[in-house]
Amino acid sequence: MQKARAEEPCDLRTWDSDFWGFRVGMIRGHSLRAGDLQHIDRWSNQHEIACLFFLGTFYDAATNLTAKGNGFRLTDTRITLGRAPTRLSDGPGMPTRDMLIRPSINADVEPLQRIAAASHRDTRFYVDLHFPRAKCQQLYECWITRSCQGWADQVLVAEVDEAPVGYITCHLPSGDEVTGTIGLIGVAPHARRRGAGQQLVLRALDWFAQQQVDRVAVATQGRNIGAQDLYQRCGFVTQSLFLWYPKWYSHPDSGTP
Repeated sequence: MQKARAEEPCDLRTWDSDFWGFRVGMIRGHSLRAGDLQHIDRWSNQHEIACLFFLGTFYDAATNLTAKGNGFRLTDTRITLGRAPTRLSDGPGMPTRDMLIRPSINADVEPLQRIAAASHRDTRFYVDLHFPRAKCQQLYECWITRSCQGWADQVLVAEVDEAPVGYITCHLPSGDEVTGTIGLIGVAPHARRRGAGQQLVLRALDWFAQQQVDRVAVATQGRNIGAQDLYQRCGFVTQSLFLWYPKWYSHPDSGTP
C-alpha cells in the first residue's frame, strides 16, 4: 500500500480543494517529460481533478517545452530570495517616529483582512482568470486570519496613528530545516511608499535573529518588481527560479477551457 502511494505522480491538495470548491492537485517534483503525461492524466481523471499545478525548474528547457505543449499554461515565475537574519541594531533602517512595528493582537484581524483584500493582485491566482476574483480576495483574507490565529509563528504589524497599515508573517524552520520563511507581506494602499514594507522586513529579520534562525527565505512573483526591489534593498539575494504551470481539466463555471 505504501509502495503504491509513493509511485503516485501527484498529490491531492485537500485544503485548496475545499477552499476553491473544486479538486486541486499538484505534480510531485520539478521536472516533466513526455513519458510522465499519461500517468499524470490518468491520476487526475481518477481523482476528478479540475486544476493541476506544476512547479517547473526555470532552467530545464525540456520540462518547459513539455509543459507548454501539453495543456499547461505558464502563469507565474516564482522567485525565492534569501539572506542571513540580523538584529536591527546591527544594520540600517531603524523605525521612523510616526510608525510602530509590533506583534499582532486579536483586534488587528479585521483591519488586516481589509489590507489583504486590497493586496496580492500580482499573484498567480489573480492572473489565472479561472479562479473567481471574489475567492482570490477571500484567499488572502483567510491567509492573514489563519496566520494571526497561530498558523504563523509571528505576525508583525505596522501601525500609524494607532491604526494597522501593514503586516508580515513569519514561519520558523520545521524538522531538520534551518531556514525560516516570510509568508505574506501587505501594506494598505494609502500607506505605501512610506517605508512600511522595509520596516516590516527589517523587524522580521530581527525577530528571526532572536530565534537563532540561520537563514530567511521569501518567495515572490516575477512580475512583482516592487517586492523584488524591497527585498533586495533589505539585503536579500536571488536563490532560485521556478515556473508555475496550471493545467485545467474542467471548471465548474465555464466547463472545459
